[in-house]
Amino acid sequence: MTKSETREVAKLEAVMRNGFANINDPMIGYCARSYSALIRATMTTKTRNEIICFASGVPAVIQHADFIV
Repeated sequence: MTKSETREVAKLEAVMRNGFANINDPMIGYCARSYSALIRATMTTKTRNEIICFASGVPAVIQHADFIV
């Protein structure tokens, strides 16, 4: 991953570490949209797979309607 992609993933992991109040927490949608945009913007398949691995750490993000790859 590039430095900027690594920085964005680190920010999203920090948000997820704080936890979500419930399944309808707006931060889940924020993380889902952010991960989706990051995945679509990557240049290589390897980087895409790495980001998907980070996102899959939180099932609520992967299952969210805004997580569109």
